[in-house]
Amino acid sequence: MVHIHELAPTIMEAVKAVETGCRKVQDDPHYRCDTLRDTAIFNSIFYGGVAAIALLQLTEKSASDIVKRVPTSKDLLYLTEKDKADAFGVGSITVFEDAMNSFGQNALNPLLKFYALDRHKNAATAAKWLGTFPATIVQSYFAEKENLIPYADHLKYRVLPKLQEWFAPATLFPGSV
Repeated sequence: MVHIHELAPTIMEAVKAVETGCRKVQDDPHYRCDTLRDTAIFNSIFYGGVAAIALLQLTEKSASDIVKRVPTSKDLLYLTEKDKADAFGVGSITVFEDAMNSFGQNALNPLLKFYALDRHKNAATAAKWLGTFPATIVQSYFAEKENLIPYADHLKYRVLPKLQEWFAPATLFPGSV
């Protein structure tokens, strides 16, 4: 089992995984957007938000792959930490998931902390800037799958360039800022 830092060693790679992943799951019939609940499976459909999209992209899995790896009936099943670790092949993802889902609500601080960038000289500026986008805009992107492309474009053309500007020299490992 790999660690999430091996798959996304920098904040840029994590956000890029969401941007690319949004485009990938757009046409996946086994994926549905859901930012209000934890990752779940219901009727052979995988439900998830920003973190789920990032994990699908980083692990090169489809929603169907996850559904097949988690034994379930027709009942709604919220995936446990163990279910997710087994399905994605990634250990200890709860903190990453929480940070990514917070990012999906325009709260950057948990993701900065995950990547040991919370004390970076640009951390407060970046968090404040991302917070200027209303969370309802991001939530509306996830209300329907057809809105994933505009969200991916938002990340690609607005968010990633700013993160690149602020954090390009910084690397993942603690103390490297």
